[in-house]
Amino acid sequence: MYRREMREHLVKMLYCSTYYEESDIDEQVEFYKDRIRRMHLEEPEDTIAKDIDEICTKFRDIRAKLEEIDKIIEESSEGWKIKRMAKIDLSILRVAVYEIHNADDVPYKVAINEAVEIAKIYGGDNSFGFVNGILAKVVK
Repeated sequence: MYRREMREHLVKMLYCSTYYEESDIDEQVEFYKDRIRRMHLEEPEDTIAKDIDEICTKFRDIRAKLEEIDKIIEESSEGWKIKRMAKIDLSILRVAVYEIHNADDVPYKVAINEAVEIAKIYGGDNSFGFVNGILAKVVK
């Protein structure tokens, strides 16, 4: 699985998690893991298992650091509170901010570019500009 696709799965998992109670998150993660396996039947099981583990590890790490990540996002978004942001845009931002601050193997320019491209696919008409603007301030 390519890194872009892994990021997309991670964004989707974060997005979905905003609609579930904390007690239901683990069950929903298991459902999503099965979905990923079904989508990648042509890939060797050990390869897809490794990718799923990486996605789930990042998902849990982002959720553990959510307060810190959201603070960075809110400080970088003038006039926008977390609660007012579209949940998909927020999920994209959370992945990008996590990568910028925690993934040594991902240059910040790559994290921003990937977030913008994902926003073009899953966000609204203006999402990519919104995401790009906030992330530009995050890295300053």
